[in-house]
Amino acid sequence: MTTLLRPSILALAAILAVIPARASAQTDAERAGARSAGMAGLEAYTAGKYDQAVDYFTRAESLLHAPTHQLYLARASAKLGRLVSAREYYLKLTQERLPPTASKPFRDAQAAGDKELTELEPRVPYVSVVVQGTNAKEVQVIRDEQTLPPALLGVPHPEDPGTHTFKAIANGMESAPSTILLKEGAHETVVLTLNAVAAEPAATTGKVTTGSSGFTDNGAGDSSSSNSRGPGMRIAAYSGIGLGAVGIGIGTYFLVKSGSTQKEADDLFNSCTMDCNNPDFKAQVKVVDDRAMSQRVTGAVTTIVGGAFLATGITLLIVDLNSSSSHTEASRGVTVQPILGLGYAGLSGRF
Repeated sequence: MTTLLRPSILALAAILAVIPARASAQTDAERAGARSAGMAGLEAYTAGKYDQAVDYFTRAESLLHAPTHQLYLARASAKLGRLVSAREYYLKLTQERLPPTASKPFRDAQAAGDKELTELEPRVPYVSVVVQGTNAKEVQVIRDEQTLPPALLGVPHPEDPGTHTFKAIANGMESAPSTILLKEGAHETVVLTLNAVAAEPAATTGKVTTGSSGFTDNGAGDSSSSNSRGPGMRIAAYSGIGLGAVGIGIGTYFLVKSGSTQKEADDLFNSCTMDCNNPDFKAQVKVVDDRAMSQRVTGAVTTIVGGAFLATGITLLIVDLNSSSSHTEASRGVTVQPILGLGYAGLSGRF
């Protein structure tokens, strides 16, 4: 590999050696650095490392201008498929006016650039971007996440081959993205149609107050609050209704059972015909009486708790449904107050 590269490297060294020290601002170190960077660039180019070649020749050119730098920048860019950049390097090279005293290597580089530019031109693809749907002046076209200069809208302009995505934006309007696969030498037209962007609903504020005896929702509340509390609130509502129904059912059972137990105690007491003051008999009646009382208390407490759960569950369900309704209905507000009592539960409020 080194033996094959040696003639090309020596040729470039000969070319760079004739660069005149024509600017006092350029030091010997800068000129030597330009030659060194140019040599490294040629090695990279010959080895097929075109990205490195562009980097080295760009550094060399920044230190000291030479047509040979421009020539290899164009060639390496073309190898990378960056045809637009290659074309620009060739144009700068061929349009430069060399002085009569210019060295032969510089004149040869310019002649080679002129020939290679002629060969490159048919390969460069062109794209025309047309925007429809508005007469707005401030139309912005995004090409591959970069803004396309407005002056290029509707004008065929060169692009590198490959996949490109275009999108237009203007005054609350935007187009759907348009992706094209651009081949060498192609001439394509991209049409972007602007459509109005749906406005997001304005958020409103609301106040929610909860307590042990009720729940009041004043106003519709903002949409994010409704969305975030909806699933959790609905689960809590159904859980409360289920627990309430079970509690009321158990409470009702004990209340009914206490009635039959009390009747059993009464029947036992009424069945006494002889020594009704007998301590054992009184104790037997008291046991049944106490059992009936215990069943009544259990039934009442369980019914009240079940009613509270049921009322809370229904309240949460109504509030959740209300928060999901239209803004017109929500704006009227909902005030709900559970009513609890022994053996019953209900709701009172404004809907």
